[in-house]
Amino acid sequence: MSEKQVNIRLLREQKRRRLRQRKRLGRAMVGGLVAIFIVMTVVFCGKDLWKKNQSFVAQETQLKKEIEKEEARKQEIDELEAYMQSDAYVEEVAKQKLGLAYENEVLFVPK
Repeated sequence: MSEKQVNIRLLREQKRRRLRQRKRLGRAMVGGLVAIFIVMTVVFCGKDLWKKNQSFVAQETQLKKEIEKEEARKQEIDELEAYMQSDAYVEEVAKQKLGLAYENEVLFVPK
């Protein structure tokens, strides 16, 4: 091989190396841009999800308070139901609304 042919081969190899390096650099840049895009998407979506989570936490707290109120109300209703099934309630209603009394009992009706 002549010196000219060797130089041409070396130049071709150098061109191929530079082309490969450019392709690698291009691929690395595309990969980097994709990674940045994914990170940005996660950050922005995460921000929205965090805000939604905060509103759900507030709503959950409010609903728990309402549940506590309703449970207290249910307890009162259960107590009232038990009282209304007792003889004391029947006696109270008989005296107040019907004006009934025991045989030796005197009722005073307010004016």
